[in-house]
Amino acid sequence: MSSSTPLRIVIVGGGIAGLAAAIALRCPNRQITILEQSRLCSEIGATISLQPNATRILQQDWGMSDLLEDANGTVDCGFRVFSADGTLVNEIPLLARKQYGADRIIWHRQDLHSHLMKTAMDPSREGPVPVVRTASRVVGCDCDTGTVTLRDGETVEADIIIGADGIHSTIRSLLLGKEIKPKPTGSSCYRLMMSSQALKQAAPAFAAHINPQDPYTSMIMAHDCRLIMGPARDGKLYSVVALVPDEKMHEVPDAAQSWVTEGDPQKMLETFKDFPSWAKEMLNQAESVGLWQLRDIDPLDTWVRGRAILIGDAAHAMLPTQGQGASQTIEDAEALGAYFHDIEERIVGAEVTNRLNMVFEARHERASLIQRFSREAAKPATEKGSNEIKMRPDQFMDYNCQYRGAVDWQKQRAIDATLEMEMLVKGGKEPIKPVNVVQPQSASQQSAQPLKDSLETITGNVESNQLTAGTEPRDVDCFDSVDPFSSDFVPNVDDVFNGAYFAPIADTEEIRAPESSGIRNHGDEDARRRHIAFQRSPWLWNPERNQHAFSDYDTVSLDEQNVSLTSSPHMPHASNVVVPDRLSQAARDRIFQLVSKTAPPQMSFSSFPVTDSLDKLIKVGISKRAETDAWIHPYTFQSETSRPEFLTALVAAGCICFGIPSVNKTGLLLQEITRMSLNDLIEKDDSVTRDLQYLQGSMLWLEIGAFCGFKRKMIVAESNLQALITALRRAGRFDNYPSPSTTPTVADGENELNRKWRLWVEDQAYRRSLWLAPTAEAWRKELIRTGYDDATRSLRDILQDESTIMCIPASIDMSVALSGYLHGLAAQIWDHSQQARLLSSSTDPSSQLWTQTRQEKLYQSLRNLTTLLTPAPAVTSLFHEFLQMYLHVNLDMIARFAGKCGEEEAHHAYAQLQSWMRVREARIAVSHAGQIVRAGRAVPPYQVRGPDSMMIYHAIMVLWTYSMLIWDHANKTRPGTPMQESDSDGQLVYLDDDPSQHRPALNAFLFAGQVHPSKLPYAICAALQE
Repeated sequence: MSSSTPLRIVIVGGGIAGLAAAIALRCPNRQITILEQSRLCSEIGATISLQPNATRILQQDWGMSDLLEDANGTVDCGFRVFSADGTLVNEIPLLARKQYGADRIIWHRQDLHSHLMKTAMDPSREGPVPVVRTASRVVGCDCDTGTVTLRDGETVEADIIIGADGIHSTIRSLLLGKEIKPKPTGSSCYRLMMSSQALKQAAPAFAAHINPQDPYTSMIMAHDCRLIMGPARDGKLYSVVALVPDEKMHEVPDAAQSWVTEGDPQKMLETFKDFPSWAKEMLNQAESVGLWQLRDIDPLDTWVRGRAILIGDAAHAMLPTQGQGASQTIEDAEALGAYFHDIEERIVGAEVTNRLNMVFEARHERASLIQRFSREAAKPATEKGSNEIKMRPDQFMDYNCQYRGAVDWQKQRAIDATLEMEMLVKGGKEPIKPVNVVQPQSASQQSAQPLKDSLETITGNVESNQLTAGTEPRDVDCFDSVDPFSSDFVPNVDDVFNGAYFAPIADTEEIRAPESSGIRNHGDEDARRRHIAFQRSPWLWNPERNQHAFSDYDTVSLDEQNVSLTSSPHMPHASNVVVPDRLSQAARDRIFQLVSKTAPPQMSFSSFPVTDSLDKLIKVGISKRAETDAWIHPYTFQSETSRPEFLTALVAAGCICFGIPSVNKTGLLLQEITRMSLNDLIEKDDSVTRDLQYLQGSMLWLEIGAFCGFKRKMIVAESNLQALITALRRAGRFDNYPSPSTTPTVADGENELNRKWRLWVEDQAYRRSLWLAPTAEAWRKELIRTGYDDATRSLRDILQDESTIMCIPASIDMSVALSGYLHGLAAQIWDHSQQARLLSSSTDPSSQLWTQTRQEKLYQSLRNLTTLLTPAPAVTSLFHEFLQMYLHVNLDMIARFAGKCGEEEAHHAYAQLQSWMRVREARIAVSHAGQIVRAGRAVPPYQVRGPDSMMIYHAIMVLWTYSMLIWDHANKTRPGTPMQESDSDGQLVYLDDDPSQHRPALNAFLFAGQVHPSKLPYAICAALQE
């Protein structure tokens, strides 16, 4: 196009948004027209603030260096906060220029508007002077063709249409194709303005507390009412905004929605009758007041259609509680200028739409987030009935004000998006069962519960026939009305242990002879059904397009009524673990800011948990770690100095452990928030890979995700496990490195002792001993009493010489040492299983001898630990039994037999398992499978975690498979055959009983197989039912 054809820009609205857009877009070869419905002649009696993020744009980007002088602006020096009884409780100085590169400036609204108009119309600025048309109400807009229709019927054509017509925008309805009505927020405000000098004379008591000419924003805060006050016009005027809930007002706040609606001064005084007398003295000076009901809109899905875009309140109307409404409008205008800066010729059609979408993409997330911050800041400032103010007026300043323009913002988002694409594993629609949650019960109920019923609450998808309706496994976190943490949500295992598979065979029962060899004597239908069951199981996942971490979340909420230790059905944490720290309001705000920043723009925040609820959840999250394997130290934990990512991870862990479905659901969402925020953290700061809180936060989200029962979360967690190990290995934490000098002495004073203790705790977070001493003094006493052996025992040491584990010194945590040793053996057992599989078909006798010898050695090492496990946690015993079972069975073959890889593989697995079934190795595996079930029954309620559940699941699979094979074998050896007669005197073996109580019968089973084959399925079933 020729440069003589100007780019036609029509701005609907001549307020702050419209004038800011005109300033930002003004360039040569552009024709800007502003259509304003009013006549711009009324002075609106209210102050307005621009935050540093906006004043930097005005002063540095748009060259408006005369803001203070020509516009009568006042630099705000800080906040002074008074309680409802008139006590000054907080003074927060603002060093905005030093921190953010610009000042927070307060104006009379009319002064700022006039100065923006002057700047927009300044003939010395580059480009043609905009045309301002007043009394031009827009009634129609065709966003695709670029035409605007006025009330008098006139049509104005444009290449770009900018809807800057405020909260009651006409353009918004026409652009979206539907009306978006502003939502009442439940609060309103009175606005009043008076002479500062006159106020000092007429209200001396007020002036004694607050000098109306001081450049400070003063606030008086009650539970749900507050006064926000400050000077304007260089201290000549004093402005007051009085916020009050609608239900407490003595007049109708929504009678009219206008900046110039008048309120009743006497009714305002009645509303604030409980405020300090000196504050009411000030309010009594108001001759007239404005009344304004506070409304906002939810974040919109889009601001763009065709040639049109929304900005300012038309796009993201927000509450004034953050003072960011006008500032976000300035940011919108800056983004328009930035993304159209290089356009020197007229553009039309798709190119215009593409540019406008770039503006939207750069602005939508941030503006939506600050909308949420503003709603959050409108919450009650105190607990009901208390004068303690928990709200901080500067709580979101860092995020709000560290903005450096749309292009810089979008570059950072592009980096974040790249990271997200690398980390994201897209989800599907198939549901899945969680496998890590135990049915809530008391300890006594748990121990007495029939094992079959207990298993129903912790096992995965094991079925021989078909899934029960309504209990399909899940891919995504859409809970609907289903409780994912109840027994109804996990698969029903009744079908696994019932019917013909497990009924005892009567000696006189007529059994049809098999028609062919192999499992086909039960029919191909059984294998097909098993395969269908596996298709729905946690093992298999088919990702689908457009599914992601937050696909099924539209809000962040917490059922705070249930965040009570008395409401949780499972004794949420050990009573002997006390976390002295108490979460502060500032720490809670940092958690909220992180969640708000990380969550996608479409997610709403109607509320966020109060400090007390989050504090309880964090303590549950820490204490639950201490029940089996404590790796977060409860006594030195300090929320005030903790990273918000770490705090959020602890809240998520507490939610997951709480046993209330609505609370659990919030935990799964916060787990995603933690994952994404930690990824973002490492992209911005490489040093966090050496930070203990980063590593602990990573471990928490991995622990939650890896066994949460949702396919997508489990896959993402599994794919990230190696990253944590790499970070620890790179930091040398697996090496035998020297510790800092932290040995306490009797001469150490309190400060030195505390310093050594905390340094020691941080070091031992990687290698533990004397871990749960509650104070530095208790730590010193125990250390001296036990004669602390500073020589460490590495995992390599105890694996090289297994006798080392038998004589661990008192200064080393025996439970952790046993757990570490078992995991070291587990790695060797897995390696042996791979070698045995590789050499299974070898004809070299030495290879077979080697694998057999290695198996016996590993088995003996495990058996030697039996006496040491008596005082160990039940989950350690469970793992010990699982390793012994794993050493004697190929679990992959078991899964194939169950249908994991289809019907044909099930038949092949059957053929290979036939030989395994007949040897002692199978009976050893089955016996340990029964002991796994017994150990699982001994685990206290809600201490069964994901890995433990999966071990029990595999044990059930082994029992089921062995019984199926024995049953099939019994069918082939029907009454009258030699084998049937030789085994007629066999006896029952209860595999989940205490082996020391039935040693002769168990030995007969293990070594000679002297158990009636027709009764073995019944024996296993009986054991489970007992």
